[in-house]
Amino acid sequence: MMYPEISVIVLTYNSDLQKTLNTLHSIMIQKEVTFEIIVADDGSGKNNYAQLKEYFYSKNFSDYELIIRDKNLGTVKNLFYAIQFAKGNIIKPISPGDYLFDDHVLYDFKDYMDKTETKIVFGDSFFYKKDGDNYIKINRKNPLYLRPYKLSNQKKIKHNYLVTRDPILGADLFYDKTVLIKYLNIIVDKVKYCEDSVLNLMVADYLKISYYNRVQLYYEVGEGVSSSSSEKWKKNIYDDNKAVFKILLTQKKISKFVYYKNFGNSKLLRIILILFLDCFNKLGITLYKLFNKKYNSLLSVEELKKIQQIIEL
Repeated sequence: MMYPEISVIVLTYNSDLQKTLNTLHSIMIQKEVTFEIIVADDGSGKNNYAQLKEYFYSKNFSDYELIIRDKNLGTVKNLFYAIQFAKGNIIKPISPGDYLFDDHVLYDFKDYMDKTETKIVFGDSFFYKKDGDNYIKINRKNPLYLRPYKLSNQKKIKHNYLVTRDPILGADLFYDKTVLIKYLNIIVDKVKYCEDSVLNLMVADYLKISYYNRVQLYYEVGEGVSSSSSEKWKKNIYDDNKAVFKILLTQKKISKFVYYKNFGNSKLLRIILILFLDCFNKLGITLYKLFNKKYNSLLSVEELKKIQQIIEL
């Protein structure tokens, strides 16, 4: 039996049906690579099982799996469970509302991983937000500091990730399945929502994470866990990250200074540690976030036409 090269896992929870179908369409149009689609629903009130099955049938697409949970257990366990069904050696998680940028994304990233023998790779995203009938282009990038990845400076990557807290966008990642399972195993019972927090463990182990200079995703700002502005989700993210850093502290992969700089109860202590450990990087990120909002804009006619070709409106 020939197994697919990539397993694309669509993680859903009370997701908008049309956005889910749009995301599936952006996957199904991929060329020159073998892949499967796994839709993993984490106990939604309405899981759209029948509609999704009908959609796959209408597109004559059979390389898919629908995994429906009765109970909501969180994104980490949803992804961890879905991977057990994955046949591909490369895992690409994605969420409804995020769309692969063109029809060669999967091929290009697999080719890059093969040629560079990289286990973890990320690219660039086109950040957008829907405002009524308009698409707004958001001027943002994650991480802000790309130079350490381009130079494979593992020590600097670790500092930027764990001290500066300049993270890679989780939606941008392609993983080797074996590596992802290994690190998810560490957090699966301690972290609920932030599945990409495994990157903290990976960089702490100096695992090589490569940057491929290629746009691979339309990323919808404000809809996922990591970009939500609600206080509830901010607290969930904080608690998940604190749990991961507690693991790193217990494993002696970070110092107490780094832990308390990020999660200390004293605001004064956190400020002192920021000044001591990371003054210049933190200042650069703060200034970037302060000024980049001014450059958000409507999509151009060409950009709008391109995204309409990728999804089904």
